[in-house]
Amino acid sequence: MSTFRRRSGFSRPAVWAALGVLALTVFFAGLGQGPFIDRDEGEYATVAQEMINRADYVIPHVNGRAYYEKPALFFWMLVGSFKVFGQNEAAGRLPSALCALALTALLGWFARRHGDELTARLTVLFSLTSFLVVTLARVALLDMPLTLWTTLTLILFYEGYVAGEGRGRRWFLGAWAAMGLGFLTKGPVGVAVPLMAVFPVVVLNRDLWRTLRRAEIPLGLLVFVAAAAPWYVLAFLREGRLFWEGFFISQNVTRFTEVLLGHGAPLWFYLPVLALLVWPWSFFAAPSLWRGLARTRRAERAADPEAARDFFLAWWFVTGFLFFSAAATKQPNYILPCVPPLLLLAARWWRDRLTAAKAGEREALAATVSAGLFGLVPVGFLLALGWILPRAWAEAVAGINPDSFEYALAAQPPELGWGASATALLLAAAVLAGLYFHRRRRRRGRVLASLALGALIFLGGMWGAVLPEMMDYLQTPARALAWSVRAEMGPDDRLAAYGLYKPTLWFYTGRHIERVRSHEDEKLKETLASEERVFMLSRLSLLPRLQEEPDFRLFRTEGGYVLGGNPAAAGETVR
Repeated sequence: MSTFRRRSGFSRPAVWAALGVLALTVFFAGLGQGPFIDRDEGEYATVAQEMINRADYVIPHVNGRAYYEKPALFFWMLVGSFKVFGQNEAAGRLPSALCALALTALLGWFARRHGDELTARLTVLFSLTSFLVVTLARVALLDMPLTLWTTLTLILFYEGYVAGEGRGRRWFLGAWAAMGLGFLTKGPVGVAVPLMAVFPVVVLNRDLWRTLRRAEIPLGLLVFVAAAAPWYVLAFLREGRLFWEGFFISQNVTRFTEVLLGHGAPLWFYLPVLALLVWPWSFFAAPSLWRGLARTRRAERAADPEAARDFFLAWWFVTGFLFFSAAATKQPNYILPCVPPLLLLAARWWRDRLTAAKAGEREALAATVSAGLFGLVPVGFLLALGWILPRAWAEAVAGINPDSFEYALAAQPPELGWGASATALLLAAAVLAGLYFHRRRRRRGRVLASLALGALIFLGGMWGAVLPEMMDYLQTPARALAWSVRAEMGPDDRLAAYGLYKPTLWFYTGRHIERVRSHEDEKLKETLASEERVFMLSRLSLLPRLQEEPDFRLFRTEGGYVLGGNPAAAGETVR
């Protein structure tokens, strides 16, 4: 390791300073760029907005109704950020970014404590260049806070577990508190992920009863209850059976056993998700993951602290992966709690590779070539995107269910410009450079540098060009119409949405929006026939149907979105 450090040409403070600048850049730069996205960002931001408006911080509400889907901790974080920095996109995303920064620092600390300086640096670098980590740090979703709490729970548990007899008390109590915060962030999953990870480790180590005696269970349960229970008790006392059924049954049991909102996927769904969204580090974690699982001899783990750590990390990943894969409802962001052990295992592999400690040439060849070839998949997709979009657009627009799809698409697809092609070409160059350097011995550092640069190019290209263009196309017109109608409406006016379920409109209009589904013809007629001023938001594809109504007036269109209203809203005299 000392030889590698001397050859790298960078001092320890310089490396950490560079990583610090990279962390601030990827997590915070342009955090308020672009409107909130649907559906979850819009819902969560609206919940925090309504908490402030209602001065009710116990029962979340959205669009005027009780919102039982998630516990309150993340919404409290959003409320605090909104009160300090204003109700805007940057403030809404700041809690996730801060949690990501804390998660990265935590992983670096753990890697240093149970490894060395180089492993810690690599762990931090891999976290800052993983697309899934950075993406979920830059959106107002619960996944990053949940992952911080589950990771903190498991790391604190491990510290207590490996501490000497009588010296693990504070670590175990910290783990109980962190698990309580996880439960207060997303409910039972905040408990299930840590407990499932711990169980096979202590059983296979034949340490179950000893661990139960040491884990401070009576006091730990009190700590857990103190962290999580007060809000649940208050919510149940206020809402009773509705809260129990809405949160525990519908949003937890049903979400695990049934497909909700069309988010179903096959059992192998998370394999390509991890391969692509944690590229290329997921490929280099695989050898360490396999060795960690294969170390079934307790004597080997007892004699080698790194073997014991890899065993723990491997089961942490495998149990979480199986849990999320078994759930009927799947989304790419759900798998984030399984990413920290992958990053730690990948850093361990690269540490061994760079110091010529253990990683063999065949293993390195398989991992590097697999990562390189898979890295060409997004290259091909980004290059083909400009050709695919125009040809698939009309069919995609025609297949939309207007009452469930949140985005209104214009007749023409978005113009991605040079961003997608430039990202693809630069990424291809970085991947090919990594493969080239792998052929030459003693160029291991250059292989790592090439792949890390490729991950940064992928990350920067997507967040600097491709995703902003897409979100500007999908969301900016809706935000513009929402701001327009917000400025126009009086306190007694009504706002409706026809064939458009779009939570971000609740936030940007600051209004409760009446929902009229595309098949509810009578409700549409009654709404437009009102003597009150009624403004109506809809989608361009439904404009011909709206114009069949004699009481509909078109005010404005933006992209694929429509703003209209009834004669009273148009300023006409209503007889």
